[in-house]
Amino acid sequence: MAEASSAREGVKLLLDIYENYGCVAASGVFVCDKDEVWYVENCSGTQYVAIKLNDNMIFLEPNMAVIGRIDLDDENVIASKDLIAVAKKAGTFVGDEAKNIIDFRASYARISEKMDQRMIDGLNYLNAAYKYDSDALVADNTKFTISNLDASDKLVALYTNIKADRKLDKDDVFGYYKLSSIGKASNQEIEIFQLFKDRPVETATVGWVGVGNMSYNVFVPYYPMLIDSMYKGYQVSTASAKFTTEKPDTFCTYGTSWAQDAEGNWQRVSGFKAYPSNWKDSYYFTFEGLGGYIANADKITGKPLKAEAKAYVADKLAALQQELYKDFVTTDQLAKVDDARALATENGKTMAEKTHKLGVELVEYITKDEALQPSVFTDVKEGAYYVDAVNWAVDKKVTSGKTETTFAPNDSCTRAQAVTFLWRAAGSPEPTASEMTFTDVKADSYYDKAVLWAVENKITSGMSDTLFAPDATCSRSQIVTFLYRMQNSPESKAENPFTDVKADAYYANAVLWAVENGVTTGASATTFDPAGDCTRGQIVTFLYRCLSK
Repeated sequence: MAEASSAREGVKLLLDIYENYGCVAASGVFVCDKDEVWYVENCSGTQYVAIKLNDNMIFLEPNMAVIGRIDLDDENVIASKDLIAVAKKAGTFVGDEAKNIIDFRASYARISEKMDQRMIDGLNYLNAAYKYDSDALVADNTKFTISNLDASDKLVALYTNIKADRKLDKDDVFGYYKLSSIGKASNQEIEIFQLFKDRPVETATVGWVGVGNMSYNVFVPYYPMLIDSMYKGYQVSTASAKFTTEKPDTFCTYGTSWAQDAEGNWQRVSGFKAYPSNWKDSYYFTFEGLGGYIANADKITGKPLKAEAKAYVADKLAALQQELYKDFVTTDQLAKVDDARALATENGKTMAEKTHKLGVELVEYITKDEALQPSVFTDVKEGAYYVDAVNWAVDKKVTSGKTETTFAPNDSCTRAQAVTFLWRAAGSPEPTASEMTFTDVKADSYYDKAVLWAVENKITSGMSDTLFAPDATCSRSQIVTFLYRMQNSPESKAENPFTDVKADAYYANAVLWAVENGVTTGASATTFDPAGDCTRGQIVTFLYRCLSK
C-alpha cells in the first residue's frame, strides 16, 4: 500500500489482495490522498464494496458495517463481481438484483439484535436532539448507513442521514474519543488524519496522535510526511505490566485478566496491573495510567478521586490542547526556513515531550492522598451514572450520605432532603426570615433553615399556604422547578420534545430549561415523567449537572 502513487491505486492494490487471497476477518479500511478519500468494507473475506466519499459527508464506523443500500453502477463505487451472487447463495441478499442494487450491511454484516453502544453514543454526541437508543437504530439502519439512492431508488451522491447540531471542528472530533464507550483503556494509539487539498504533499496531511487511554488525554499534531523521527517517549522499551490479585507497592491501575483456578479452568478475575519501574519514560504508560487510575481509584485505594481532582486534570489537559494548536508550526513558518523537515521533526518532538511531562505531573497529582475522597459509599458502584455527582455532592458538603458507608442512591428523595441539598449547594446561607409559615416544618428540624431560604428566594411556595409536606417524595417536575427558580427562571428557547409536558404546566419552562442546559434528557426521548418519584441518585445528578459548571 505504501508504494501506491494515489488513493485510487492503493484501493486497486487492496482489492486485488481481496480478490486473490481474501482477508481473515471483516474490515473497514480508509485509503486516502489529498485529492480522494475511499472507504472499503469487506465482511466475508472476499466480497467487498469500495466507495469514494464526498467532502461533505459525516458518518461513524465504530468497527461495524455502515455501507447500506448501494447502486453498484455508480462510478464512485467499486464492488466485487460476485457480491450479489454470493449473498443470494447464502440466502442473505437484500436488494434489487435487476437494478444491481444491494443493501451491503443487511446482506453481509452479522447483525445482532442490539446496537453497538459506540454507535448510539456517537450519533447522540453529534446531535443531542437524536436521543437514539438501541431499539431505534436496530429498527432503522438508515439513520446511520451510507447510501447513494433516494426513496425512489434514483441514483444520487453518496450521503448519510446524520446531521450534526453544530459546525464540527477539531475539538468535536477529539471529543468523540473521550466518550466513555470510545475512550477506553484498551486504546493503544489513535491517529486522526486531516487532509488539505490546497497544500503540497509534504504538508497536505496533518496527523493528530493520541496514545493510551483517551478519557484524559490530548491529541498532539505533526506532519507525518515531513518528519525524520518521532519523540523517544513514544518508542521507549519497558518491561510489560504485570497482572496480580495482590495490590503492589508500586504504581498500578485496575482491571481484569484471564487466570486459571485450582482445577486448571480459565476464568476472568479482577486485579491490579503493576507498571514497570520505568513507566514514566513511556508516553503510552503515562496516559494509560492516568485514565486508568482516575477510573479505578476507588478499587486501587478504597476511595474515589474527588470531583475537583478530576476537574483539575481535565482543565489542565484542555488548556494544553489549546496550547498545542498554537505551538504547531504553520506551513508559512516551514516555507521560510532552509530545512523544513528538521523544523517539523523538532516541533513534533517538542510538543510530545511537553505533553508527556504534564501527563507524569498529573499522575503524581492524582496519586496523592489529598486528591481522594475522605470516605466512600459502598452502594455507589463504579460506572453508575451518579458516581461523579455523589462525589461532587460529598466534596461540596451537599450531603454526607444516609450513613458513613451508604448513600442510598435508589431511595426516594423527600422534599425536605431536596431543598436541603439545594440550600447546602448554595453555601448554606442564613435566611433573613425567622418566622416559619408552614405548620409541618418544625423549628428544630434539619431542614427548617433550608425551607426558609427556599421560600424567601422564591424557589418554592410550599404545597399550600400552610403546608410544605417535607416527608412527601420530591417529584421530577418539582426538582427541576426548584433548580430553575434557583437560577432565576431563565428564558428557554428549546422546543418541547416531551408528550407528557403540557405547555401550560407550572413546570413546563423549567423542563425545557433543564433539557437545554443538559440537566436532564428526560425519562425517554418523548417523555419526561413529571409526576415520577425522584431518587437521591437522580437529584444529586440534577444538582451536579446544573451547579458544577
